Amino acid sequence: MTRLSVVVMSKQSEKRVRINHGDSGTRFYKTWENMLQRCSNPNSSNYMNYGGRGIQVDERWKEYINFKADMFDAYQESAKQHGEKNITIDRINNEGNYETNNCRWSTKAEQALNRRRRSDNTSGYTGVNHDKRRNKWVTNISIDGKQKQIGSYADIDKAVRIRRAYEAYYYNTIQLNDNILDLQRIGERTS
Repeated sequence: MTRLSVVVMSKQSEKRVRINHGDSGTRFYKTWENMLQRCSNPNSSNYMNYGGRGIQVDERWKEYINFKADMFDAYQESAKQHGEKNITIDRINNEGNYETNNCRWSTKAEQALNRRRRSDNTSGYTGVNHDKRRNKWVTNISIDGKQKQIGSYADIDKAVRIRRAYEAYYYNTIQLNDNILDLQRIGERTS
């Protein structure tokens, strides 16, 4: 029998009630815990990018048991496919909340393509910005957490094509009509 362990605040007495579930040391549980922290705790290092922007966690998901009921099967399937350490929770719409219809489990490469554009982005394309001083479109990509400059181009269309080629090469994904396609999965289906 699986133990259940969640801290629940009783609205009437505001006493902490502990329910044992046995998941507290798991990566899945830590994902839930971190999601709550970055959306609700102003002292969290990531709060300004989540709760500070108005991103919230669905009321239902504030109880671990509900989050697990909604997301655990998809988590297991994605972990089986990509490895547990290679997946994270991803909001499909980065301006939307953490809720069932806006969350999925994604690889780091898929997440890298599903980021909101930086506030100083001048092109409308992730990883492509205009350098006024040189009057060129500069392309960058994040590889293993480090920014790498790809190049500078006079033509924005060329800059975007080259940036997407780097995404395909480094992330093994391509972006087509706002959809992210995993080239490895496409290759597996055709072989």
